[in-house]
Amino acid sequence: SGDPARAPQGFGKVSRKAPPAFDPQRDLEAACAFFNEHGYAVLSGCLDAGELKHLNEFCDRTQAERPEAWGLAARRKPHHRNQGLIYSQPLLDYPELDRYTRHPRSFPVVSQLLGGEDRARFAEFNFRETPEGAGVGTMNFHHDAVVADRLIRTPYMPCDWLCAIHYLTDVEPGTPAFCVVPGSNRFDTLAEAFAALGNDYREVPLYGAA
Repeated sequence: SGDPARAPQGFGKVSRKAPPAFDPQRDLEAACAFFNEHGYAVLSGCLDAGELKHLNEFCDRTQAERPEAWGLAARRKPHHRNQGLIYSQPLLDYPELDRYTRHPRSFPVVSQLLGGEDRARFAEFNFRETPEGAGVGTMNFHHDAVVADRLIRTPYMPCDWLCAIHYLTDVEPGTPAFCVVPGSNRFDTLAEAFAALGNDYREVPLYGAA
């Protein structure tokens, strides 16, 4: 019920088929081809065990050292409401994270999708967490900062903005996950995508190992 244009979490047409996961070192071209067609791609094994340990320990350490940066203090910032914990732009204070901005496994895919390494410009780095027992939270469907001509330009690629998400823990059905709507990059709202894509409209939750 209600206005479909205001539906924050989609229309319930959830894909039951998991998308393929590409090894970025072996399948770079295949990953980019999939992205070109669908507007997203899932990469496997981007972070090794040591890197995962380092990043998870970083989360634990900084939540204890700087709870206000994570939204754990008494006064919560607007971007912490309904979206779990968010630590935005830790690169400003922790140079130990610099090596992850151009990671040797994922960055080659990123740079190719942007049209070459010289086209890559860094915009944002943050950590997000849904703590155990936090209950149900939501994030509205949205596009990050993109150029307005995405709606009409031909050819569409290379893209002008790319969000690279790395899971630091296993994400399975029943746990919080990011979700994408293939083909929605040509529309301003999810309702417009739903109306125009018809039977091709689907919501694809992205599950995967850390």
